[in-house]
Parts: sequence; C-alpha cells; structure tokens
Amino acid sequence: MSVACVAQEDDIAAWEADGSFDQDQQGVTGVDAGETLLVGTATVAGTTVSLNAGTVDAHPIAAVASGAVAKLKVYVDATNTATTLRLGLYARSGSAPGALVASCNVTGVTNGGWNECAVSGGPSVTSGTTYYVTVLAPSGGNPVKTRRAGGAATSYWKAGQGTLPNPYGTPGGSFSAGLLSFTAVAASTTTPIDTISCPPGYTEVFRDDFDGTSVDTTKWTIANQNTNADAEYIRLTHMLAANVSASGGTLKIASKRHCSDPYPTLSPENPGQCAGGTNYYSGGLIMGKRGYAAGKGMMIFRARMPSPVQGYFPALWARNTHSWQTNTYGELDLVEKWWDPLTKGVHSDDDLMAQTTWIYDGTNSLHTNGNVFGPYAGSSTGFHVWEVEWDATVTPATIKYYYRDAPSSTRHNIRTVTYSSGWNGAMTDALMKAAIDDAGCSAGNCGFRPYVDFAVQPDTRYHVSPDAATTYDPTDLEVDAVITCDG
Repeated sequence: MSVACVAQEDDIAAWEADGSFDQDQQGVTGVDAGETLLVGTATVAGTTVSLNAGTVDAHPIAAVASGAVAKLKVYVDATNTATTLRLGLYARSGSAPGALVASCNVTGVTNGGWNECAVSGGPSVTSGTTYYVTVLAPSGGNPVKTRRAGGAATSYWKAGQGTLPNPYGTPGGSFSAGLLSFTAVAASTTTPIDTISCPPGYTEVFRDDFDGTSVDTTKWTIANQNTNADAEYIRLTHMLAANVSASGGTLKIASKRHCSDPYPTLSPENPGQCAGGTNYYSGGLIMGKRGYAAGKGMMIFRARMPSPVQGYFPALWARNTHSWQTNTYGELDLVEKWWDPLTKGVHSDDDLMAQTTWIYDGTNSLHTNGNVFGPYAGSSTGFHVWEVEWDATVTPATIKYYYRDAPSSTRHNIRTVTYSSGWNGAMTDALMKAAIDDAGCSAGNCGFRPYVDFAVQPDTRYHVSPDAATTYDPTDLEVDAVITCDG
C-alpha cells in the first residue's frame, strides 16, 4: 500500500464484460508479421472521418479467411483527440449488425498510426461471411477520427453509447460508406509461451494459471460488497463479484465508473462524467483461500497492469492469515500503481510503481518508507513478473522483492527489507519473524495468501481522485499466473 493509505483488508473482485486490455502501439501495423488477416483491410484509406463520442458506426465487410480472432486494430488519424476507444466486430443479423462477436479497448491512443487491442476467448469467424466492424469513443469523451475509403455499402449508426451494445439492436439510421481502415487478425504462430516456476530449493505448493472459463472458487474467495466509510481503502470502491472473469488464460479485474450506485444491483458502466457530478466506482479483488509457506517461501505473479488514468489503484499483494490490525499481521505489497504527481513527478508515469511492507506491532500498523521504485518500462503493455521472498530462518529476518521483464529474463532485486531498513515506527527483528512465521495461525492454514485487486484511490492529499478523469475507462488488470513456493 502507499504510505498515505490503510493496508488492504477486504476481499473484492472485478470484470470488464468485453474482456478488453491495452496493447503497446509502437510499431503496430494493420497485419503484423506472423499474423493472419481475417476481416477488414490493412490499407490506410485517404479520407479522414470524425465520429462523435457515443456513436457506434457499423461497417459491413466479408471475412477473407476463417480463424480465431486474437486482435482488433484500427488506424487513427493524426488529428484525433479521443483517448479511449472500444473496437468491435459484430455478426450479421438479416441485413444489419446483430450479436457482438469480439471486442476490446484501446487506451493511450497513438494518433497517425495503427492501434490494437487483444481479444479474449478467440472467437471464430468464417471466410466469406459478412461481419460489421466498429470503433467507439465512449460517450462523455472526445470524438474519434479514423480513415475510411469511398464506397456505397450500407452502414449503420447508433448514438448515446458508453459501451458497445450487445446485441447491436435497432440502429439510429443508415448511411452509405466505404471500408474502414480496420482489421481483425489471427494470432502470430511465432510467439513463445512463457510461464513462472519456483526456483531451485523451493517446492510449489499453490498455483493458478487461470486456464478455465471462470475463477476457481476452491482456490479463491471473490468479494461482493458495498463501500465502507470506516475503511479508507474501500471508501469509494464497490467490490463486485459480477466484475470478475477468467478467459483466454488470464484473470481479468476491472475498475469502472457508474452514474448510479452499482451495489447491490449492478448499474450500467458510464466512462464519462455523470450528470450532476456524482460518480460511483466499482472495482475488485480476489483472495487466496488459505496461507502457505510460513517461515520461508516465495510468491510470484505474472501480470499486466492497467494503463494509467486518474484515480486508478491496481495491486498485487500477499498477506498472512491474521486480520488487519491484529498481532503478527503481515502484508507484502509486490506492486501498486496510482496517479500521484507528488511522488512520481510526472503524474501519469507508467514506469514507476510502489512496493510496501506492513507489519502490526500490537498498537500501530508499521510500514516501510521510500516505497516508489522504477522505472521499469511497459508495465501496462506486456506481461511482467513480480516476486517476493520471505525468510524468518535467518537473522535478521528478510523480505526481498524482485522484478523480471519475463520469466526467463534477468531477475532484479528491487529491495531487501529488514527491521533496520527504514520504517515509520520502531520495527524489531522479533516482530518481522513473527509476521513471516504467521505466529498463532491455525493448523493447516499458515503462511501467506495471494491477493489481486483493482480499486480507486480514496485519498486526495497524496493521490489524484478518479473524479479528475474526464473519461474513467482503464484497461483490465490481468494475471496470467500466480504461484506460492515453500522453502
């Protein structure tokens, strides 16, 4: 946790219904090497067209090949001002768009080039079948400018949309247009699959690769709860079980804005500012069912963080089996991100993160100081590895944090924490050993549990509120795998 915020104490979870996530746009083309064009055209058309925020234009085009859609891409004009895009591929129903086949989000839009996002689940398309391609700048944001060729195909529009409707429903009207510079592609066959594993000297005791179609509730608790004014961390965030998903081999947790209270009845997402200035937020967390590796162990996450937006607060962390503010409570925050001009210098720096250790001494919650680290490039544009290693068998007891670009990459020791590392109060080696040992734990449930969450920042002294975001529509926090290793 950040120094300004109370440690995370509740179990919560979230899901982006369209399974979207951000991609690195540098060097993207309409069809990259190794990819197969399924639908659309990689030709950059000569006509610039402007589409009002909230309007979904659907353009028909026949698939040129059969296959599973891995990415959607659109060419964005150099004069564009939209910062978030939703890309979609609709099936045909009669002579108009019908069910949404594939969708994803692009944030951090690159103007004057191709932008892409990854599609979950690998939905199939069939060669020769007509589909409708669309790009949406969510209502409340800026218009999007793309490229379109001349032509007379019957296309459709629908206004007032914050998300892509599914099904498309009754159009607002139709118009004649040519092909949009938009592609749906199959995945490259040259991308290696990389995974995490315990190092020599450790035994794997917990693992989840999120390969199913839902979160495994034999391993995880998924929260569904209201905000809590007495708990700073969830003061603004409704933690919704309806917002948790697992698909395409990853866990996905989202954070959303709503214009009415989303708890207990889920209300529609609204990325733009709400009328009257009252915004509601949902986010989420999942918690491991039990603790492992008391005394000496490791926890490793492979994940992709959301792209920066005001007020966002994603985190990967571990805690022992004790409750917040009880004796021997210990919390290890492997990575947290927030929009924080006071600490980061550059308010939206995607390459800086925070790493904090918390231990309760019986009276106070003590935390390490100097917790911002980096820069480590591309945390929101690719999957990276964060590790924490704890050891109470040595003197002094140690907690070590590591980072890797990939499982096979060089391991960087970000920091080593002992009782003398610099705390906001009087830490002792005995306190650290008790927290790492999970002293007083229940038999068969001792050690550290993994947590994954995506909330919004309630603190406005050290952080920026989500209300500051004209459009609050971050990409998902995604986890490819998490393991615990017993030493």
